[in-house]
Amino acid sequence: MNAQHFDSLEARLVCAAPTATIEAVFVDGDSLAVRVAYRGDMVGGVDLETIDINDVHMQGPGSLTLPTVARDAGFGIDNARRIVYEFPSQLGFWDFTDNGTYVIRSRPDEVLDESGEAVAAGLLASYYLWFSTPTAAVISSEVYADREWRIILEARDDGPLRALRIGDTVLNVESSRGFVVPGRVTRLVSSTPTTQRVEVTVPSPGRLFDYLDTATYVARTVAGAIADAAGFQMPIAVVASNYLWFTSPRVELLATRSTDDRVIIDLRYSDDTFIDPQSFYGLRPAVSLEGPRPRGFHTLGRLVGTPTEGSDRSMLATFEFVSPGPYWSWQETGRYTVFILSGVNDIGGNYTGAGPVSESWLWWNKPAAALDESASSNVTTTEWSIELTFRPRATLTASAFDNGDIRVQGPSGFTAPGTLVSVVMDATGLWRARYHIASGDSEFANGTYRVFTVAGNVRDAAGGVTGAGFAGSFYLWFR
Repeated sequence: MNAQHFDSLEARLVCAAPTATIEAVFVDGDSLAVRVAYRGDMVGGVDLETIDINDVHMQGPGSLTLPTVARDAGFGIDNARRIVYEFPSQLGFWDFTDNGTYVIRSRPDEVLDESGEAVAAGLLASYYLWFSTPTAAVISSEVYADREWRIILEARDDGPLRALRIGDTVLNVESSRGFVVPGRVTRLVSSTPTTQRVEVTVPSPGRLFDYLDTATYVARTVAGAIADAAGFQMPIAVVASNYLWFTSPRVELLATRSTDDRVIIDLRYSDDTFIDPQSFYGLRPAVSLEGPRPRGFHTLGRLVGTPTEGSDRSMLATFEFVSPGPYWSWQETGRYTVFILSGVNDIGGNYTGAGPVSESWLWWNKPAAALDESASSNVTTTEWSIELTFRPRATLTASAFDNGDIRVQGPSGFTAPGTLVSVVMDATGLWRARYHIASGDSEFANGTYRVFTVAGNVRDAAGGVTGAGFAGSFYLWFR
């Protein structure tokens, strides 16, 4: 047996490993926090340099979570260092799917004291948490027809839900470019007492999505929009964050104006490359105009002149729309929508979107005129009678009609005014005026004869006057 003298022994301090104890737990709307007291034989309890979010973890229903915050809560007279750890909820809020047991454990070799001794890994606490909040999730989404983002949203709860209705605002959507817009329920997809699926429509920043709308779009629930029958409400929470990418050129309406028989618009086309000027002359139409119902009106736009190029890669183009009658009358007053059609593209082959780009209220007070093609009579080689109908917005008398209300153009430069023969008003307030057309010094030639109204000739009591425009045509054949 070997012996050693006491005076040769080195003095050694034997310290126990530090310990961890949970002293308090706090649960708020979007997180769970615990206050852990670390105690040890060393002054200060533990080394603060070893404190971080990897010290502990929480095992809950279907999830293993590390804290997002590890905050020093101070050192007490009991030689304990207190640290607050915050654990986030899975969706940014607690809902009924989070109900269950939550176990918090310390992790090995994470928290050390000044001597290097580590807090042992092990169970710190176990809690059963219960929540009554309903939840929602995005099932699918798509950009539809370049005009809107359609989201299928599913709301769920462990009890009966309050019914969602068409028109309800359930989402607020914000893009990384600063665009903010509400999302409203536009379709009820399916429903049970505890689960509802609805289609939520989010409109584009402009009338159509285009290349400038490429961005990340974040959809958040509206506070209280989703609730159960007991009154528990889902808070504001992110349910989608999608990067939406678009290549379509942008189309902007710059101006609208009109003549007697034309509505004229100026459009600006822009892109991150260049607009192909040849695409304005392709077979695909570029723009259309739709008017009020039930009378109804829809026509394609006709390019006027040559599009011009701007300094910023844009193209400026003018289009015109011809009136449904000889000219725009009071009967055409109403709301008109300009539709962009997929007819113009950039040099990469990306076409504009298709959809409404603007709405305008257009107003006219002119009496409505129409050629009654069935009432043409007394056609000879030297004379011809035709009849037009007039429906005024205000009072009209027979004295408002006169020679020269119309003119006729035909082959070989023929042109002649109409001579008033008769005028009569029926029980509905519709006026019928018959005009005589003479061939002049020679006989009528075979061919097409076009009838035009003359601006300002027929005036009603409110000052509305007829406009100049094409009323219709006849083909005359004599031999």
